[in-house]
Amino acid sequence: MLVGSSLQAALIAGLLAREHKQKVCLIVDPSMEHRLAREISLSVDCITRPETWQLLAQSRSEAFKLLTGIGGGQALRRVNPVIVATNDVCAEALAHMIHVARGSGYEVEQVRLSELPSARAMLRIRGARIIQRKTFRPALARWLVRNGVHVVGETDIALTIKRSGETLAKSADETIRARRLVLADEGALLAHAKPEHLEPKFAKAGATTLLSEPIPSLSEVCVLNPADRFGALGLTNNSFEIIAHLPHDEIASAVVTSLPDGRKLRPAGQATFDTCVSTDGAPVIGKLGQSGAWVVGGFARFGAFVAPAIARFLAGKATGNEEEYFSRRGAGSARKSANVTDFQYSDSGK
Repeated sequence: MLVGSSLQAALIAGLLAREHKQKVCLIVDPSMEHRLAREISLSVDCITRPETWQLLAQSRSEAFKLLTGIGGGQALRRVNPVIVATNDVCAEALAHMIHVARGSGYEVEQVRLSELPSARAMLRIRGARIIQRKTFRPALARWLVRNGVHVVGETDIALTIKRSGETLAKSADETIRARRLVLADEGALLAHAKPEHLEPKFAKAGATTLLSEPIPSLSEVCVLNPADRFGALGLTNNSFEIIAHLPHDEIASAVVTSLPDGRKLRPAGQATFDTCVSTDGAPVIGKLGQSGAWVVGGFARFGAFVAPAIARFLAGKATGNEEEYFSRRGAGSARKSANVTDFQYSDSGK
């Protein structure tokens, strides 16, 4: 049984059913179809760990094939994201990132600071892919059904989790028993993990989504700023979708600071929500303390693009490199943060 409403969660569920022949139930939030986005799914991110860039490079072809196989030619869109540093801490991280990304075969170039006066450093990564959520999600739902995943809305679902991991999900209409529960994204973690199990590995964060009115074409389509995990994506209707770990009254100033031509944006919609981040900036995967549940969190924007590797790890069929990567990022007391710590997104701009 998996709980999660992200693309990452759904892909893992479908792969466990299709590739690993497991009987899977996916519990989702039904309201996700009617709310503003809470995620940008991108094949790269603001990462400083060489082994994470290597995992992304190794997963690239498999992920692209999977995603286009589900959603066709419209599933992915090619983008060349610009990463902006607006303070010295972020600039130092970008100086390191440019070398580790190139070392894994990515084409990375520095961008002239004149494009954004507030920037301390800017770089561009070429050849990335973004999942086009609005066209991909309906295809993903059909793919889950074809592969036998039982999808249930989490409204009025009560979960009982034993220390062994066995889980009982009960609603007015049905009762589902599972041998293992996986909280497969940050929303699921906040909803179902007890604070005493969550806090050693994760910290709660507030976030805001801003949707702009359609505007004339801007100079960049995808912009990331490690400070407050700011991300801006130009949509096909010429509007911008912006998500950041900021309260609603601070996101407008972050747009101006982080986005070239950001002063042109006019808001069309806005929503706030709670999420969480790993306390050491690295992914977390494995059994969460004494809770009995497994967790998959902290993968930031790239989780959907390593979903095949995550599913193999959960099924006990990871490759040697995958096993080493995920085992070092477990959720238990054996995790050594000094060996996995990545850049601290939410604290970087403070």
